[in-house]
Amino acid sequence: VLRERDIKKAIEVVKKYISELRDRKTPFKDLIIWKTLTKPIEKYKVKTAHVEAALMLKKAGRSLSLGDKIGYIITLNGSKLYEKAKPYNFASWDEIDLDYYVENQIKPAALRILEQFNITSEELN
Repeated sequence: VLRERDIKKAIEVVKKYISELRDRKTPFKDLIIWKTLTKPIEKYKVKTAHVEAALMLKKAGRSLSLGDKIGYIITLNGSKLYEKAKPYNFASWDEIDLDYYVENQIKPAALRILEQFNITSEELN
């Protein structure tokens, strides 16, 4: 948008990214969400996606400490976000929640700019 000043082209680029994701052409590594452990796992009072992924890693024998970066994928399993999180090295393409990535990652990032031009989420479908 900023370089070419072409809103229609910007919309097409976003649609292309969404289409590539749905067709599983997006590199798996681009779907990994990274968060840092800011305190020991047992000190977290609220269940969050990265802490649940960290607990899975710990259960699998990985040693974790303050400051470790936890990479996870959002899967189709579960209803709450923390239930859907899975360490990226335990996840496969077949279980990835593609709608989550479209609605909570791609669209919000694009709309931060495109909303300034009165573009809605529906126009990105």
